[in-house]
Order: sequence, then C-alpha cells, then structure tokens
Amino acid sequence: GKKLAPLPYTVKGMDVSFSGILSHIEERLDDWLNSGKYTKEDLCFSLQETLFAMLIEIT
Repeated sequence: GKKLAPLPYTVKGMDVSFSGILSHIEERLDDWLNSGKYTKEDLCFSLQETLFAMLIEIT
C-alpha cells in the first residue's frame, strides 16, 4: 500500500488501546474500497503502520 488511511490512535502513558481500530476499518471498508479511495493493500499498510507507531511510542 502507498496511502495511509486515518485510523484511531490511542496511547496514554505506557498504555496502548487497540480497541476500535478494527471496528473503524470494518465500518468504512465498503465505502473506502468501492470509492477507490483506498485499496486492500493501503488498508493493510495503514493498520501495520498505525500499530507499529503506537508500539514504538511506548518503548
């Protein structure tokens, strides 16, 4: 993927919350894919980069 989709990002101190990320994607998946705004590869890339950034922030 090349485009980063906006995903929820929650880090409070050393606590990371992954809740809502998958739900956020699932709620918008059809719209994002059907409109051509994002590809499946873009969404996988976005999830990977968002989770990685959250984990790096607390280490």
